[in-house]
Amino acid sequence: MKSLKTSSIFLALSICLATLSVEAMPLSDLALDQLDQNSNMLNPSLRSPFSPETKAGSELDPNSFLVQGVIYGKMKMALLSGKMLKEGEEMGRFKVDKILPNEVVIKDEEKEFHLSVENYIDPMVVNKKNQEYMIEFRDANLADVLKMLSKCAGLNLITPEDLSGRVTLSFEDIALIDAMRSILRVNGYEYAMEEKVLRIGKPDAFAGGTDLRTQTFHLKYATAKDLTEKIKTLLSDRGSVINDDRTNTLTVKDRDAVVGNINNIIDQMDNRDQQVQIEARIVDASKNFSRALGIRWGVNGSAGKFTTSGTAEVGLNGDTGNPLNVNLGAANPTSGIGMLIGSVGGFNIENQLTAAESKGDIQILSKPTVMTLNNMPSKIRSGTKIYVKSTSNISVGTSSSSSSSSSSGLQEINTGIELTVTPQISIDDYIKMQIQAIESEADFSKTVDGIPAILDNTANTTVVVKDGETAVIGGLFKQKTTNQKNGVPGLQNIPVMGYLFKNKAKTRSDGELMIFITPKIVQS
Repeated sequence: MKSLKTSSIFLALSICLATLSVEAMPLSDLALDQLDQNSNMLNPSLRSPFSPETKAGSELDPNSFLVQGVIYGKMKMALLSGKMLKEGEEMGRFKVDKILPNEVVIKDEEKEFHLSVENYIDPMVVNKKNQEYMIEFRDANLADVLKMLSKCAGLNLITPEDLSGRVTLSFEDIALIDAMRSILRVNGYEYAMEEKVLRIGKPDAFAGGTDLRTQTFHLKYATAKDLTEKIKTLLSDRGSVINDDRTNTLTVKDRDAVVGNINNIIDQMDNRDQQVQIEARIVDASKNFSRALGIRWGVNGSAGKFTTSGTAEVGLNGDTGNPLNVNLGAANPTSGIGMLIGSVGGFNIENQLTAAESKGDIQILSKPTVMTLNNMPSKIRSGTKIYVKSTSNISVGTSSSSSSSSSSGLQEINTGIELTVTPQISIDDYIKMQIQAIESEADFSKTVDGIPAILDNTANTTVVVKDGETAVIGGLFKQKTTNQKNGVPGLQNIPVMGYLFKNKAKTRSDGELMIFITPKIVQS
């Protein structure tokens, strides 16, 4: 029995020696040197229960850290290998020293390490005065990205259980909420803001438009009614807009991104309009010439049973009081001669020749000045207002039974010069003007129910001038020539003798209108 146990022990020892001989690997010279220098490694000592324990994470290798994201602004955070850290916080034996847009600086007790953001490109322009946030993420988990952004924004965050996705982005000078909005849209999510709680979910998770944003805009210069139609073209299929004319406000309800865009557009449109001073100089020059020749004569007397005289209806001789046979004197005569030819066969012949001639030059200069808003028309009128008494008949009822009444009143007719100017200011201080000039006058020689016809000249044009320069409108020229003859039918056509039975009048008038318009931008 003892011999059997001894043989079993020798058999086991032989098997162990054979195994060691097969698995043993020869050591290199370098390994042997290291083994000689660190022979105590073969005899590790037990740790004293009173010595400090090795710090968790002391075995971390800084070269293995991956910078997945950086938020740089008023608050700074970094996402290192899935862990969110601020400046001063620790990860193992390493402490986050600095967080920059392009790198994260960590250090331990011995030295510091610079961990760069992968594929980072420096911005072309940096606005340091109003800088928002610079955000960089590289293949980061969507939930981690949203959590970091919400912490920096000071918001509470609620996310669904199935939230998933990876994020790679590079933002410059952006607000945190705008960054979150863009990230959610790209990944097919919506959000609702309830006080300081940000709730995230799929679009169908929000009932009754709770994910929509409502904002009221109090307009300063623009008109709410005018802006409503323009805002409607910017809304989504779920958006709406209402206006209140009394308070001049707009209320918009739509997705947050749409409301944000509308907010930017209203900021650009709701500005104080520039004003333009329109200075007009209107010169109306006219020349008038008239000439008239006429004759008045009468025969009075009797011979035997034959008596002849003029008629009082034709006229009376102002000197003798005798009635006239022909009264074709010049209108408003300025010269004349009266002749009493004498008595021929008992008949007295009286004769008067009259003549008139006038010439005049008239020049009217007016210089009105008005102030108007950009793109708003301004009107200048200079002339005469004529009131004409008119009578109109009004019929009430059907053809079988009707009543009529007449009313009379004064009808107002404006004549003269009317100027309408609509200025539009360009960026380079040029002014485009739409100009309409109308010159009108009443012609009482052509009336309908006592209302005279209106003769007018109109000019429409569009010009572009620099601020303070003058545009000229000319060519509103009119010429009127009148030749008038009055006479006794038949007798006025007799050669030579016909002059005793007619008068002649000739008038001519020339007029020209020139308008000088000078726009000036009023600097507010």
